[in-house]
Amino acid sequence: MAWAGAHGTKRNALICATWLCGLFGCASSPVALAQVGNMEPIRVESERVLVPVFVVDKGLRLSDAADLKPKDFHLFEDGWEQKIQSVAVERSHIWEVSDNLSRHVEYSNTPRGKWSTADLSFTGFVGVASPNFYLIGYAPPPSPVGSCHHIEVKLDRDPLDGTKFGKQLERNLASGAGGAIPLTIQAYAFSGETARVYVALEFPWESLKRKWINGSLYATIGVLGMVFRKDGTLAARFSDQACCSSDVPAFVLNEHKPEAHPEFDVMMIPNRYELQLSLPSGEYVLRVVLSDGRKFGRAEIPISVESYDVIHLAISSIALGIRYQAAPVTPQIAAPFPAKYAPLVGRGFEVTPAARSRFRSDEPLIAYFEIYESQPATPVEAHLRIVDSKTGKIAADLDPVRALAGTTSGSDVIPITQFVPLGKLPKGAYRLEIQATDAAGQSTAWRATNFTVER
Repeated sequence: MAWAGAHGTKRNALICATWLCGLFGCASSPVALAQVGNMEPIRVESERVLVPVFVVDKGLRLSDAADLKPKDFHLFEDGWEQKIQSVAVERSHIWEVSDNLSRHVEYSNTPRGKWSTADLSFTGFVGVASPNFYLIGYAPPPSPVGSCHHIEVKLDRDPLDGTKFGKQLERNLASGAGGAIPLTIQAYAFSGETARVYVALEFPWESLKRKWINGSLYATIGVLGMVFRKDGTLAARFSDQACCSSDVPAFVLNEHKPEAHPEFDVMMIPNRYELQLSLPSGEYVLRVVLSDGRKFGRAEIPISVESYDVIHLAISSIALGIRYQAAPVTPQIAAPFPAKYAPLVGRGFEVTPAARSRFRSDEPLIAYFEIYESQPATPVEAHLRIVDSKTGKIAADLDPVRALAGTTSGSDVIPITQFVPLGKLPKGAYRLEIQATDAAGQSTAWRATNFTVER
């Protein structure tokens, strides 16, 4: 949920924007997303409210679908349709990231997911371009200052679900075949009042079909995921598209001189996708397919979401990654993430979860996990060790990590990041095991995640 404060007349009420259509797939229209966290926030002026909305129109990004008019939108406040006064096109955010491994671009078309490119350091790439979003203005009815309202935006356009490309992805997913695109996947579950599941996909961008025609890049890249319960019923569904339809280019670099620019492919074709889901406790299977319009890659992974225990000391699953960067001082304001994507931040580092469990000994492996302690201001200690999966012997015993519950706005969630030394480990299979203990004498069971060291 996004918030925008307001003061003054009764019309300047507090506005709470919610999403009418998230990533779990809509049965019908709309495909208008109030993606406030990835754009500027809702603005409340003296006589009107400005609501930023990103539109996915049959797989096109907004810069290719900027022909929408006020009559195409329907805006509802608390269930009552309001008269739209204005519709303007403004810029949203594609952001550049410099972490410990590379300088690359990240961008988002949905509130919960984001795409990433490969390393752009060698290209001399400077800055990023921003696609557009719609800024919808309407005059809200009178209401008391400080009241909260529910905003929904509908659009008279068909969503990706039900399109030709979307149906193709569904067939690929149901086929059971692995596909021709190499695809790795990992999923990490974190507890809380609302459980968060992070899904990470990685794939070689060079394997994705694309074509340059008359100075324009044509590519159709999309992802579809379905989460199934143990009884086989569908619990959640998401889909996203990195770029383009098959007949409209996403990038036009030179409109007057029809030249190909394959050197820019690495700047525009993604090699990674991340998504955050909300799931109730239970056991699931996630099946994902990624396609370039002709080939596809398919993968699946089990997901276990534990119930949230507000009384006893507990520990989350363990996310491993090789990419990290210094966390913003005020991440809620500074980070340009999708509106419903919360980064993994602990002890001053923001960790990018890996989509694989095999690492080279020279890679900088970092672990992220959360400890749940119900007693505020209680010292907590995490003990980490690396166990040889074949022999069961302890290969490395790391220094304990100490933290204090309730140091983050009184929260009972303690986020921890810890570097894991791989340099002295011989090639083989291992488990990273973590146990948490608090000052009251409570201890969790050992939580473990498997990984492999390659030379």
